[in-house]
Amino acid sequence: MSSALAARWDGHKWTVMKAVDVAAPARLNAVACWAAQRCLAVGARGRSSAQVAFATVWDGSSWTVSSAARPTGSKRASFDDIACGRPASCVAVGEYTATSGQRRPLAEAWNGSHWRVIAPGLPPNAVSAELDGVSCFEATCMAVGTYAPKSGLCTCRTLSERWGGSRWRIEPTPWPFGARQWSTLEGISCVRMVSCLAVGAAETPGSEVSMLGDVWRNGRWRLVHVPEFVIDSENLADVFCAAPTRCVVVGQAGIGLNSNPRIRAVKLDHGRWADLPVPHIKGQAGLLDVTCASDASCIAVGFSAGSSAARSHPMALSWNG
Repeated sequence: MSSALAARWDGHKWTVMKAVDVAAPARLNAVACWAAQRCLAVGARGRSSAQVAFATVWDGSSWTVSSAARPTGSKRASFDDIACGRPASCVAVGEYTATSGQRRPLAEAWNGSHWRVIAPGLPPNAVSAELDGVSCFEATCMAVGTYAPKSGLCTCRTLSERWGGSRWRIEPTPWPFGARQWSTLEGISCVRMVSCLAVGAAETPGSEVSMLGDVWRNGRWRLVHVPEFVIDSENLADVFCAAPTRCVVVGQAGIGLNSNPRIRAVKLDHGRWADLPVPHIKGQAGLLDVTCASDASCIAVGFSAGSSAARSHPMALSWNG
């Protein structure tokens, strides 16, 4: 049985926190804090066939379960990301499986004490969809993920939806240059909803996985030019933007090649991409999430698994600029 894990960074070291006890396997996928001692973490608990979305609140001294709402007609559900546009006002996104067996996008709003489902839209030609990343400012949020159209297998398309406080609106995303069968967006960071950068992956000729980036500006999405040195069979999982033109992106490199996936971090500074130095981790490893106090002070978290992915361990890195 696995249990939820939480750890706190004080600027010098990590301290494992006593996580909330639940009578089922649990995992935490994302966390958002609106004050030094106020955080909300989300994920899933329960066995795979009966998994439900899970949330827990940190009040500065202990974690307390915050019961998520359950979408009507859902068999299983999971939160994958969370963002808070205001203190104690957050939106979590993920996916749930309907009784029909089809995957549906999940979004719920938290007002400081209760959750409510705020059902995202589904593209007209979609049979399934999920939301993997979200970023909020005040009452507005932008979420990204993927959906599968009705025709064909392995033909996933990028998905973006904007929450204006009362309903979701699907925002069209461009098809990546050179992509073959599928593309997906996994992480997003917005600066006051004026500018957003979303990152993910796409299958390119040769069946390799390459980094994908979209930028939101002037009310629409457009593709980000990614130089060749960044496209190294990438899967970029998350991004944090301190300003519209300054972002840190993390993920994995070496996916699909005859080598162990390794951690990767890059920065986008006024239109220029550059590698960020990362330590060498023996065996398989990846970074899954990143958050920054500024563009020179970041924490990224992920996993390391040695030579086999059968047993992985939590990993965290700090960036000092």
